Amino acid sequence: MGGFSQKQISFPFSNNENRGVFRVQQHLLALHELEIVGWSMLTSLPNGLQCLTTLEKLTISHFSKLQVLPEWFRRLSSLQFLMIGECKKLTSMPSKEKMGRLTKLRRLKICCCPLLKIMCLKDCGSEWHNISHIPYIKIDDEKV
Repeated sequence: MGGFSQKQISFPFSNNENRGVFRVQQHLLALHELEIVGWSMLTSLPNGLQCLTTLEKLTISHFSKLQVLPEWFRRLSSLQFLMIGECKKLTSMPSKEKMGRLTKLRRLKICCCPLLKIMCLKDCGSEWHNISHIPYIKIDDEKV
C-alpha cells in the first residue's frame, strides 16, 4: 500500500498506483466495519471510502483539519452506525437529502468535535435538520 508520512496530505493509495493496491481495495468492498484514524495534514477523507457500500459501522477520528463530511457519504447505503471523534474543525454533515439516503443509519455518536457539537444542537443548530431523522444520536455522552 505504501508508507504514510507526517507530511503527506492524502492517502498514498488513492490512484490505484499498482496491482497490489487494486487487489487490496477489491477485498475491502465486502468490509462491514472500519475505523479510520487521520493525522494532522489530512483535510479530507479518502474518496475510495465511497465504494464501501457494504460498510455497516464506520468510525472516523483524529482528522484535525477535516471541516466537512463529503457529499458522497450517501453512497454508504448499508451504514447503520457512525462514530465521529476528535475532529476539532468539523462543522458540517452532508445535506439532509444526502443523509436521508442513509436509510439504515440508526446510531450517530459525536465525541470531542466542539464545532460540530454546536452545529448539531437539537432544534436550533444549523446541522440539526441534516441528522434529526437518525433514531439515536449521542453527542459527548449526552443522548439527544
